[in-house]
Amino acid sequence: MSVDKRFVVLIVDDDADDVFLARAAAQQAGIPVELISVENGDELYGFLNQKGRYAGVRRPDLILLDLNMPVIDGRQVLQELKQPDGEFRSIPIVVHTTSGSPDDVKFCYEAGANSYLVKSADFNQLKSAMDNLLKYWFVTVYHP
Repeated sequence: MSVDKRFVVLIVDDDADDVFLARAAAQQAGIPVELISVENGDELYGFLNQKGRYAGVRRPDLILLDLNMPVIDGRQVLQELKQPDGEFRSIPIVVHTTSGSPDDVKFCYEAGANSYLVKSADFNQLKSAMDNLLKYWFVTVYHP
């Protein structure tokens, strides 16, 4: 399957270094994605609802969500976005966090996460994970 559209990936993470590394890894994957980042759940809601500086932005095709953030953390965001009657429940959410805790993994899947990845400090591992992630979501599977 060829990729003939540019996908929007929204990174929700308060750590600028992690965002930088995710961008660098994604750029090397060869999948045409536009990476946009926000620092917390509050900014995410502004983006999704096209408020303020986010007026007119395109709805993301995928959200990469950190769990541990200020203002509104990733756990709360995940629960709210994946509500059965939620407007944004169909957007795939991949939790991308430093926690490998089985309790966190279980919580996220039960709350509706589509995937769970533990951040790697090794750039080659991060690059491989990002390559697999983007190819899966934007080459392998079909989107409405």
